Amino acid sequence: MVARSTSTQMTAAARAALAAALLSLDDGTSVVDGAGSAVVVVLPNGAQLRLDVMALAVVDETRAEQIASRVLRETMVVADVITAAARRALTTAHVGWLDRRGHLCVTTPDVWIDRAITPMPRQPRRSGGTDPIRGAAAIGVAAGHLIDPQAFNGVRPMARILGLSPAAVSAARAGLTERGLLGEDAPSRAALFSALSDAWKPTWVDLSSRPTPQSGLIATGTRAAITRGVPITATDNYPIDLYTTNDGNYQRTLLRAGTNTAGHAPAARLARAPTPLVSEHRTLDDIDVDGYPAAHPLFIALDLATDPARGTEALQQWNPPGWPRAW
Repeated sequence: MVARSTSTQMTAAARAALAAALLSLDDGTSVVDGAGSAVVVVLPNGAQLRLDVMALAVVDETRAEQIASRVLRETMVVADVITAAARRALTTAHVGWLDRRGHLCVTTPDVWIDRAITPMPRQPRRSGGTDPIRGAAAIGVAAGHLIDPQAFNGVRPMARILGLSPAAVSAARAGLTERGLLGEDAPSRAALFSALSDAWKPTWVDLSSRPTPQSGLIATGTRAAITRGVPITATDNYPIDLYTTNDGNYQRTLLRAGTNTAGHAPAARLARAPTPLVSEHRTLDDIDVDGYPAAHPLFIALDLATDPARGTEALQQWNPPGWPRAW
């Protein structure tokens, strides 16, 4: 469970982040302590600028418009996530902002700064688990949002796909929204992918023989990645990784293919998919790997991300056709 920061703690952290962002400009700007929520900036020409910090977690367009209608130009909104639409609304109203994911915008009558900076994510106090994505509902909601936020948006339809209650899906969606992970801009997608990759932990079993292609077995891993154009190589006998979302199919495949206990190279690997979305018809297309349907690029990317030595570099060079990558 996350222990919420108090307003005073959030403001203090926001002031420190804004000061660090301004100092990182390395143009002679300095910062002196201000009272309360204020940060006093000393500009290179010696003039002083007082900025009043408004500390928030997530700012969307509606919240930005509310802020813009009632604050002074010397206000600086500092938030963990400021969506693209919210950024535009604040900038248009000449309200400055700092998105901790890596962008600073100061817009006052005397100063204009609009620059990318080093990300400075806030570290909230926690009691209990620290992972932003935990459990089947959060994994499913996150994956659906990255694949197609419109097609996999409804709570009840997602509950049916995931085999969970609407309450569980709704709670997972609310938690990810609160953390600012369900935006549709590129930084939000990248943050969500990173959080999902941390939670993506399938358990693989080595098989003695390659199963016959059959309904419910989905190809992923290196061989599927190559088929989808990822710039990596493998030998012809490299084992194929297969997902299934059906427990009965999982047990039957293990019995028929046999588990590899002899220590030689496996013919294939099998795992229960972390989410039923892996085999959902809207995540599959007509691309196959040796007769097995290829998993959606998202799931292949998540598997590659578990191999930092080779996967990270390959992902940076891969832009799947027809789907905006999330890393």
